[in-house]
Amino acid sequence: MTSRFDRMFRKVAISLIAAMAKVKFSAVKQVKDMPTDGSLILCNHTSIWDFGYLIYSMFPCSHQRFLATAVHFDKSRFIRTVFTHLGMIRKNQGSRDLQSVKDMLKASREGGIVVIYPAGMTSFDGRPAWEPLPGIGSMPKLIKSDVYAAVAHGGFISDPRYAHRCFRGRVEVELKRLYTAEEAASLKPDELQAGIAKALYFNDWDWQEAKRVPFKHMKDMRNVSRTLYMCPACKCEGEMREGKGSLTCKKCGFSAKRDKYGFFSSSDPTCPARMDRWVDLETEKLKEEMKRDDFTLTQEATFFLRPQNSVEEFEDLGKGVLTLTKRGLSFKGEKQSVELGLSDFQFLMFSDTDRLIVNTDQYNYRFVFTDVRLMTKWFFAHRLMAGIDIK
Repeated sequence: MTSRFDRMFRKVAISLIAAMAKVKFSAVKQVKDMPTDGSLILCNHTSIWDFGYLIYSMFPCSHQRFLATAVHFDKSRFIRTVFTHLGMIRKNQGSRDLQSVKDMLKASREGGIVVIYPAGMTSFDGRPAWEPLPGIGSMPKLIKSDVYAAVAHGGFISDPRYAHRCFRGRVEVELKRLYTAEEAASLKPDELQAGIAKALYFNDWDWQEAKRVPFKHMKDMRNVSRTLYMCPACKCEGEMREGKGSLTCKKCGFSAKRDKYGFFSSSDPTCPARMDRWVDLETEKLKEEMKRDDFTLTQEATFFLRPQNSVEEFEDLGKGVLTLTKRGLSFKGEKQSVELGLSDFQFLMFSDTDRLIVNTDQYNYRFVFTDVRLMTKWFFAHRLMAGIDIK
């Protein structure tokens, strides 16, 4: 049971967060069904602010129990303490974590509303970064309660992961019941998995074409080449440069601008108008490259390691070469070498600055890239290796 201090602390926190969601992002709630105590809410993951949109849509409810990744939970002792008082549930992102499942079941039985982001990571291009993770279809049957879907629209455009800044426009969040407890109990896990995937799919660019919402300072394209690393004209990679209000290819001179709605324009007809379609061009090129049996990505990096479920500092194991192939991930370094098969981890994670993160059942791996220009290509490549083609 929660203490009186924790209940008061949560009420203050959700009041501030709900106000920020309204003021900072002009959030608009579209609540069809308000979740019941002990229920499960499954959310799409547009940005790190998705929790704020949900809190705003449910205000003044304060007994949500959010699943939080260990990457955020373990940033410091202070953050761990705050998250604990807020009732957040720690999850080792990208690895199997039975403890988090036990904590979710306990939270639901105590009347808490369990909140999960099944994709496991925020969007890269305005669409889901990943399909709902394996096992999500079993959660409604374990929790044995009503299941709700919360879908944010405009969240990626408002706070894209590459930008490290926000663009104020509008975010719409829909909240509705997906299954009653009885309906969830009557369905097979794979049927629930498919239904959840369909309910949580989103495309911010389809939404934006229909809504035409202006977002402030959209001409600022700093860091957009982290995702749009390939020139659509000459197909060169890692040569895109961000200027004042423009994105230019250093090799061929291709240049594009972005309007207040987030759409691109150029004198060159090869320029995609939408970010997702630009990414589709990159993905199609990747698919051609990956037809080769010897497909390989390599990068110089510094290797850091610590045991899983640890709050210890990472051990610096020196520089070396990191390689991704169809067989898995490997590192050959000054002090230590590592071989990880594709089945050893769920997905590659990125800090959106310079590090690639891999979690297994035993260890947390960190690889800090020397050259960050093609980091997102590594993610797209592994996603295709996992059989996922987001469209």
